[in-house]
Amino acid sequence: MMLNVTEAINQGFVKFTRIGTETVEPMLNPIYEHWYDRWVQCKVMGKASMKLLRHGMWWMQQQRGQKYRRPWAPDHDGNMCSEDRKYAVYFGKPPLYATYNVCDGRHRYMRICMIPHFKRGQANEMFIFERARGPITRSWNALCIGRDVRRVIEHDFWILFVLASLILLGQIS
Repeated sequence: MMLNVTEAINQGFVKFTRIGTETVEPMLNPIYEHWYDRWVQCKVMGKASMKLLRHGMWWMQQQRGQKYRRPWAPDHDGNMCSEDRKYAVYFGKPPLYATYNVCDGRHRYMRICMIPHFKRGQANEMFIFERARGPITRSWNALCIGRDVRRVIEHDFWILFVLASLILLGQIS
């Protein structure tokens, strides 16, 4: 998967940017501040991911047309989308395969931000993946094969898991 993402960046399908969290003062406007306070109070994610929420909301409000729009509340798996579903933030342990949602996939985000859990003594960064301008070619589709294989493996794993469970319970011999 890492090779496919690296190749997509090298071929210009995806733009990659790093932003150091130490260089950013995540000031939120009143709309985002209201939702930040509400989501912190409701504890919509785990403790470590909640530490990242202010940075993710700051990044979201900086995107085109998002300053006065309410973002969707973060999911249980640490994914927050913009109201118009053009932008997304992944908190905590972001899945690398989500970079394919920038150009292809169900969501077709214009830009996503991945913020791994902060670690003491290390440089903490936000990773931005942006769709490059221009048409998607066969080369991009060839790079996405790894993502499709992952979906098949996940599906087959669950079928095997259910069958093994039924065998262990004695319902299938």
